[in-house]
Amino acid sequence: MNPTELQPLCTLLRQQRWAALATLRNGEPYCSMVAYAATDELTTLILHLSTLAPHTQRLLKTPQISIAVSETAEPSKDPQTLARVTLNGLIQAVEKDHPDYLPLKKRYLAQLPDAEMLFSFADFKLYRFVADKIRYIGGFANAHSIKPQQLIEAAGQP
Repeated sequence: MNPTELQPLCTLLRQQRWAALATLRNGEPYCSMVAYAATDELTTLILHLSTLAPHTQRLLKTPQISIAVSETAEPSKDPQTLARVTLNGLIQAVEKDHPDYLPLKKRYLAQLPDAEMLFSFADFKLYRFVADKIRYIGGFANAHSIKPQQLIEAAGQP
């Protein structure tokens, strides 16, 4: 796919803020919903998670995760025609003393301003997820495996 054909995927990742997070621990899968903010290149997502949550405890033990984002479903629309993407990759905590912490926090709050108070809670940490595999479904019978570099190039397109 060329960068122009990937613009719907770029729009999806920029506009949505709610995703399914899939983790694994001791061979047992676990899926939950989390808020996220996308960075400019779209292959990196920022999450702000409580260390008390089961999904966070799992990703700390096994940082290989999967995140799925979907276009918002409307009752009148066939859900199989919705654009959606699954990103696989690694996640890691970004400590407060890391040079990237403040820019990532600022980006997260720009997209999720109501989360400001959560940054004062001791159990919440900022996490950076970097995708290494991307599977994009642009609708029914429109599936593509995308390389991270392809998404980065498409994200830079006007």
